[in-house]
Amino acid sequence: ELNNPLTAVGGYAQLLRRHALPDTAQQEVDRLAQEAERAGRIVKNLLLFARPAKPERQRLAINEILERALSFRAYELNVENIVVERQYAPDLPPVCGDAHQLQQVFINLLLNAEQAIRNLRDHGTITMRTHLLSQPPRVRVEITDDGSGIPAEELVHIFEPFFTTKGPGEGTGLGLAVSHAIIKEHEGEIYAESPPGGGATFIVELPAQQAVEEKPTEVGPTPSGEAAQERQPPRILVVDDEDSVAQLIADVLHQQGYRVEVCTSSRQALAEALAKKFDLLVCDIKMPELDGEAFHRLLVERNHPLATRILFTTGDTLARRTADFLERVGLPYLAKPFLVDELTAVVQNLLVEHSPLRNARHGSGKARHSTTRKHR
Repeated sequence: ELNNPLTAVGGYAQLLRRHALPDTAQQEVDRLAQEAERAGRIVKNLLLFARPAKPERQRLAINEILERALSFRAYELNVENIVVERQYAPDLPPVCGDAHQLQQVFINLLLNAEQAIRNLRDHGTITMRTHLLSQPPRVRVEITDDGSGIPAEELVHIFEPFFTTKGPGEGTGLGLAVSHAIIKEHEGEIYAESPPGGGATFIVELPAQQAVEEKPTEVGPTPSGEAAQERQPPRILVVDDEDSVAQLIADVLHQQGYRVEVCTSSRQALAEALAKKFDLLVCDIKMPELDGEAFHRLLVERNHPLATRILFTTGDTLARRTADFLERVGLPYLAKPFLVDELTAVVQNLLVEHSPLRNARHGSGKARHSTTRKHR
């Protein structure tokens, strides 16, 4: 109930950010986007704390995860006159973990560092370091700020649920507790140090994995310019009973040049899917009449090609039935509220994955989900 309207509010705020607006209007749009993102984080943190999800493990480059987390706060840090210094060790071995959950941990740590600096002054520095420890091999991440620091009597409590040193309305006391639970689930350690005089360092240590040599990807011929001009833009069907969310997705995809049709009735959408040719289906999971699971089942029963070309959206990936369904079908999904750029990236990847040229290159039209199902 919260994630659906948050998706529309945050999504349209992100679209407005792309327009040339007067300074005052730009500041108001920025605030709107920030507050929608904040509300979305609160909902996600509450869900994760109440029903921790088992992480989806894959080999990850920790420096890339840090950069991805930083990208979520880059604009705000710049506005707050906070400089970020990177001291990344090159050639680090991968870690095994859930990219989304680890990214959430580092976003939480960046938010804490940002708040600590703002409590002290209107500018500051955050330093992000990575290096390798031995015996046993561990990848160590350090996020250091020159903010107000953490008193010794509070340092021992900061990872406890609902403990916060922030003022009313500035924090829920769940960010660090959730981060602690995530890192423990990844068989790692998280702790903090705050020397007298101010400043604090949050440290995350994760088991290092042995690197695996990847086989080079086969590159096939590219289509001629004339053939590319004749090809029509991909056609996408968007199904969501929430009109505001469905229209947001359509507006975003229209701006990318796709042909988009919208249905807020799942039964009408099924009829459209069976009667017309679509390259991709973006479908909500929880809907009246036919939910996403039933929609998918009916496509499978008809051996319809869209059965393997679905991007699901959902407001609660932690519901057991939803999680079991997504794991069983192995199709990609986005959790509401999602970022506009995240939606466009996943859609683009899926269209490339299912393009006739790629399928011919691999000798099969069978779905390949390994590169997209981790997106949330």
